[in-house]
Amino acid sequence: QLTVSAKMRSGAPVDLSQATVEFATADPSVASIDSQGVVTGVGQGETKVWAEVTLNGHTKLAVVPVTVDDNSVIVYPTDDAHVRDGIYANDNYGNYQQLETKNDNTTDYTRQAFMKFRLDDVDFPIDSAKLLVSAAVTEPGQTEATLGVYAAEGDWSESTLNYNNRPQVTELLNSVAVTNQFAWHEIDITPYVQERQAADGVVNLSLHQRRDVDGTGKMIKIG
Repeated sequence: QLTVSAKMRSGAPVDLSQATVEFATADPSVASIDSQGVVTGVGQGETKVWAEVTLNGHTKLAVVPVTVDDNSVIVYPTDDAHVRDGIYANDNYGNYQQLETKNDNTTDYTRQAFMKFRLDDVDFPIDSAKLLVSAAVTEPGQTEATLGVYAAEGDWSESTLNYNNRPQVTELLNSVAVTNQFAWHEIDITPYVQERQAADGVVNLSLHQRRDVDGTGKMIKIG
């Protein structure tokens, strides 16, 4: 909260009990300030707030810089790749630009995506963790599908990953509805990431289309 005070040139305090004080912000998307001078962070960035004081026909302005930092850290995957079943089970797709997932009941058509993150540089307790992915349904004639995010166990690398040596998929962490237009999705996986931080700091994820929700296999591309 901003507190306004004033002094005469002699150093004597000025009585502001009869003054009019108005507060304002240069960028309300970063910080807001109410009529009592209480500043609230809104979004990350820098701005300025000020108090305009009018007394006996004289106006003075006091400006204060404000920085809002949400202390967020972006962790990029060290490895990401998808695998494919059937006659493609030994193939590696680590050099593909996009990840693919499709939970199909016909052999040769199922794809499953994997991501690995390391938390070595995160040296503070994690309060919130969200997976940010750009995804879209690319199956012809389909407009929506469900993308599930699962925990995975096992050591792997994107250059050697295939369907036969893929990590074991365990619990469903969260899921999100995806349309046929590429869009960004934030998927909360906080408890699992906290668990992994307390263990070895390695976060293994599997991203897979949920046929149990959609009823049929639908191709989703990520990236």
